[in-house]
Amino acid sequence: MGLLSGCAHYPARDVVLEGAVVAALVVDGYQSATATAHCGEQNPVIGHCGEGMAPSVYFPTVIGAHVLLTVMQPRGWGRTLLQAFTLGVESHVILRNYAVQHP
Repeated sequence: MGLLSGCAHYPARDVVLEGAVVAALVVDGYQSATATAHCGEQNPVIGHCGEGMAPSVYFPTVIGAHVLLTVMQPRGWGRTLLQAFTLGVESHVILRNYAVQHP
């Protein structure tokens, strides 16, 4: 509960959406770690075999950057749009990764 206490001045919608974004990025990170083990990653920053940047570095960096960008957005539609867009992109990536990894 201590973690969310810092979010007390944020609407519940923002906290829930950002939590969903972080959860989706964690799932994508797990899928990327599995894909790099078989040299099948499609993210050009990470590289097929993880030669670019390890998923264990990339995803915490992306999560931190996204949380920071979200906090910097003024309350309202801009923040919601950022979160919804990211969640939509990540949902697509997760489904595509699943389809590739489980033909």
